[in-house]
Amino acid sequence: MERKEMRKAAASLVLLSCLALFIGSGCSRSGRNVLKGEVKNAASGDRIVLAVAHPEGAGLVARDSAAIDTQGRFEIVTDVTDEYASLVYLEKDASFDPADTQCPSVFLEGYGELTLKGDAENWYYIEYAGGLYDHPDMQPVNEVTAGGKAIQKKGIALFRKGREMHDSIMQEKGRALLKESNALFDRADSLENIFRIAHPDMAYSAALLRYNYELMKNFDEYENAFATLSGRVQQTPAGRVIRDFIRNKKASETGQLAPGFEAVALDGRAVSLSGFKGKYVLLEFWGTWCGPCRAAVPGLVEFYRSMQDENLVMIGIACNEVNEDNLKKVVEAEHLDWIQLNDARSGAGQSIKKRYAVDGVPTCILISPEGKIVRRGHPADLLPEIKKIIDNEE
Repeated sequence: MERKEMRKAAASLVLLSCLALFIGSGCSRSGRNVLKGEVKNAASGDRIVLAVAHPEGAGLVARDSAAIDTQGRFEIVTDVTDEYASLVYLEKDASFDPADTQCPSVFLEGYGELTLKGDAENWYYIEYAGGLYDHPDMQPVNEVTAGGKAIQKKGIALFRKGREMHDSIMQEKGRALLKESNALFDRADSLENIFRIAHPDMAYSAALLRYNYELMKNFDEYENAFATLSGRVQQTPAGRVIRDFIRNKKASETGQLAPGFEAVALDGRAVSLSGFKGKYVLLEFWGTWCGPCRAAVPGLVEFYRSMQDENLVMIGIACNEVNEDNLKKVVEAEHLDWIQLNDARSGAGQSIKKRYAVDGVPTCILISPEGKIVRRGHPADLLPEIKKIIDNEE
């Protein structure tokens, strides 16, 4: 799940929101960010782990951590800066899980100090203060976001209580509150865009642009927005991701030669795009964690079975998968019998998803026997068209 969608509560009540927080440029410890926190209902020895996103999408990577003392306090000192940092709560002796994305998140702008307050029994809803959180232009965002979180919290509690009591009216009231909170989060998105335009020399502006999928739909406008960011900001973690996306998007448009790749499939076989020259190749980008991807599975299975005798090779490319054992189980259970790759296995800079500038899943890309990109889009739209293309060549 991408970050701009993560703060909205889905009807399933899986909490996927990681709200941006801010740290000031005033530095209390040279070249470090300091996060001081107080946690209610915590046991001495519980820990807070500060983690960042894996560069190839394989969940989180732990960077720093701190134990909670007998007074429920902790302090993390880190050199992470100019990017999001997730804060994972772990009970004593619990292991860090790279797949744990249901956690609060802070955006570390420059170096400074941030104070946090939370409850071990509901860690997601931490409170924060200090640094850029007090930036005047962020006040409207902060107020709307806080309101959205408060309503979301009530909605989730009401829905869960209704589900436990088998009370459909209570559940519906919970859903209504969640819908109300999502509207506020949409409003916060709009206010963040105003902030981004006004502050092209802030790393947070690059992070906001990175997850602006509405603007991304108009590629020219997206590229122009990136050009307005300062040179320094374009070199921040989010800026580099955008730069690579723009480059790869141009290189993987319809009519371009398909970027080559080599990988090892889940069944151990070596796979190379160049090895399928002379055949149509359908790349199917998906994820076990993605509801729309799973909904598209029956159609893909039917399509594969109907096209097995045609001049076509299908390659599934699982994205952002942390647990490969779970991936293999899903592939087997749902009879995904075509070639299956785990993009998280890719080495640094080798992600197939990034090479093809795939900004959302499910996405399918058809490559011609000559190695050129013919079509790209959602499988529901693309599969009937692909069949016509291949049938017309026979």
